[in-house]
Amino acid sequence: PKVVAAIKDQAEKLCYISPPFATEARSRAAKKIVEVTPDNIKMAFFVNAGAEANENAVKMARFYTKKFKILSRYRSYHGATYMAIALTGDPRRPPAEPAAPGVVKVFDPYCYRCTFGKEYGKCGLECVEHIAEVIMYEDPGTVAAILVEPIIGTNGVIIPPPGYMPRL
Repeated sequence: PKVVAAIKDQAEKLCYISPPFATEARSRAAKKIVEVTPDNIKMAFFVNAGAEANENAVKMARFYTKKFKILSRYRSYHGATYMAIALTGDPRRPPAEPAAPGVVKVFDPYCYRCTFGKEYGKCGLECVEHIAEVIMYEDPGTVAAILVEPIIGTNGVIIPPPGYMPRL
């Protein structure tokens, strides 16, 4: 009920706004985002949807690093637009290929069905070491970013093991 009331309240004030326009709610959200991000991040960029956010993240990573390759995981969903479907690793991707270039796939932190046949606690987080190895094979000088879902959603709700994200 609290969330529904907030939605109704906002809809009475302004029910739609496109990305380039400023609003009080967007200003408050940007301020909160900037407060919890590293000190060198001073602004937030709002878009309409997740695929658009991912596409813009790739453009920014490539622009600021001057590198081209983006790593993403096989069990992932990042959207259905041109770049986002290339980043996606699930069965929705192959019918859309050839997709945007420069995407390199890596294995997932899936302990239940470990790609490496290991058991958590005895594995040395080989799923992260694999990513480091892929970066070496791809040439670190060409890798702009890695895009991951902290918890893999539509492809099984896979929660990475403890230690995975900090090590990644």
